[in-house]
Amino acid sequence: MRAGVVVTAHPGVEDLAVRAEELGLHSFWVNDTPMVHGDPFIALGLCAKDTSRIRLGIGVTSPALRSAPAAASGFASLNALAPGRIICGIGTGNTARRTLGMRPTTAATMENFTAALQDLCAGRSTEYREGDRVRDVRFLHAGAHVNTADPIEFVVAAQLGPKAAAVAGRRGTGLISFGLLDPTAWHALHDARRRHRRLRRAARP
Repeated sequence: MRAGVVVTAHPGVEDLAVRAEELGLHSFWVNDTPMVHGDPFIALGLCAKDTSRIRLGIGVTSPALRSAPAAASGFASLNALAPGRIICGIGTGNTARRTLGMRPTTAATMENFTAALQDLCAGRSTEYREGDRVRDVRFLHAGAHVNTADPIEFVVAAQLGPKAAAVAGRRGTGLISFGLLDPTAWHALHDARRRHRRLRRAARP
């Protein structure tokens, strides 16, 4: 079993990350909730400089909060500070959106966002759309600027239940939830994830 901890972004958060690493925890997560907490990318940048082993995750960002290019820039920048230790958590933005008086995004939008982030963070190009205008985008300068060579781990938050689990299966990501304690529900989500992963593999040419 892999154990981690989730905290809010605030000054001194790097001290908590150091302590979590000393305790042998697998991962250290920071919320992405604008207007409620501090900025998670700044917080994890500090944590990256003060730790050497623990994995660092944002739990979770959303297409309702950031564009794919902006989010990819943040994650790839963190990956340059802590190569191979970054986890990208993606969700519909439930808490963050409701804080702003808005609705969460849809599972379909979340899936497109996840696919775009996976491509960009791996150094590939992806389609970027604003209204009727569509362009292929990719990082112009990698290496010292951002790290697209070391893998970033992707996980999808299961607040939408089976829909989110299906996205995780199709995109080949991990699956997380916050506060879901019913083992039967967890088994159902993971079954949905595995089923859609098999369907995706079967559909490949």
